[in-house]
Amino acid sequence: MESNTNTKKCKYCQSEIDEKAIICPICKKKQNKKMTKKKFIILIVILCLIIFSIIAYLYISNQIKESNEELKRIEIMSTVSELKTKANTFTLDILINGANLENVGNDVLSYWYDTIWEDKFDDINIAVQTALNDNEELLDEIELYHNNIKDDYKVLMDYDETLDSEILEIKEALESIYESYYNLYNIVTDPTGNYNSFRDNFTDAASNLSNELNTNS
Repeated sequence: MESNTNTKKCKYCQSEIDEKAIICPICKKKQNKKMTKKKFIILIVILCLIIFSIIAYLYISNQIKESNEELKRIEIMSTVSELKTKANTFTLDILINGANLENVGNDVLSYWYDTIWEDKFDDINIAVQTALNDNEELLDEIELYHNNIKDDYKVLMDYDETLDSEILEIKEALESIYESYYNLYNIVTDPTGNYNSFRDNFTDAASNLSNELNTNS
C-alpha cells in the first residue's frame, strides 16, 4: 500500500523526509520552513498596515503642529489687538491729563508773572500756592487721571514683548509717552526754581509730550 504522506528532500542530506518535518531524521539538521503564499500575503498586508500607520501618524502630527501654530498665531494677534485697545485708552488719558496740567501750569506762570511785574501778590510762593488753590478741583481730577495712568502703565509694561515685535514697538512708544507725561506732571504739581526756569521747563515738557503723542499715537 502506498503512503499518502507527502515528502520533501532534506536541504542538507537530500534524504526523502516528511514534508512537515522540522528536523531531518537522518542528518538531524533543522529545515527552513518554506513561506506559503498565504503567509506571504499576510506579511505584505502587515507591512502595508505598518507603512499606512506611519504615514497617518506623520500626517496627523503635522496637522496638529500646524493647528497649534495657527492657534498660537491667533493668540498673538488677539494679544496685540488687546494691547492696542488698552494703549489707545492710555494715550487718551494722558492727552486729557496733559491738557489739564497745561491749564494749571499756565495759571502758575500767569500768577508768577503778575507778582513779578504787576505786584499782584506780595510773595512768589503765595502767588504759586494761590494758583494751585484756585485750580483745586482740576488738580483733584489730575490726580485721579494720574493714578489711573500709573496703574495702566504697569499693566501695559507686563505684556510679553518676546511674543511679537509689534508688542515691543508699542511698549517702547508708550514708555516714551509716559516719561514725557510724568516729567510734565512733576513740573506742574511741584513748581520750583525761578520764573524763567519754570517757564522754560514747563514749556519744553508740554511741547515734548505733544510731540510724543503725535509721533507715537
